Amino acid sequence: MSNDGSGCAGQILVGVLLALVLAVAVAWTGLPTWDAGALDWNTDATYERQLTERERIAEEGRTERERIAADAATSTQWAITLRWLGVAAAVGVGVWAWSRRPHRPVPQQVIALLPSFPGHVPELIDGQWCVVEPTTGEYYTATDARRLLEMRNEF
Repeated sequence: MSNDGSGCAGQILVGVLLALVLAVAVAWTGLPTWDAGALDWNTDATYERQLTERERIAEEGRTERERIAADAATSTQWAITLRWLGVAAAVGVGVWAWSRRPHRPVPQQVIALLPSFPGHVPELIDGQWCVVEPTTGEYYTATDARRLLEMRNEF
């Protein structure tokens, strides 16, 4: 036998491995007990740990289901809100468009003036029917348009 210390290191290594195996066995199965001359394992701690883990997992599942339900309710509320905003916008645009159209029919005297002013359209401006050039915005009231035609006919 040599006295170089290799046997001691081997025994330490075996001791550490044995302690590690024992620690893992106790962690998985519980503590060993000696009862009435027989070796038994106390698994109460393992059972409690597993029960606690099951409860934690079940609580996480309940929390996740509640979050999903809350997200679904929020999405539904947004969809309803956006739908109502769309309806309100459509009604608003419809009322605006209706208010912009002429509410009275174009008088015959204005319609009779249109052939003399090519490209012009009838439009109600400040309560009077006028003949309007759409590209420039220049307009004549029905009275002014008749006078202009009379002046053209004189020359």
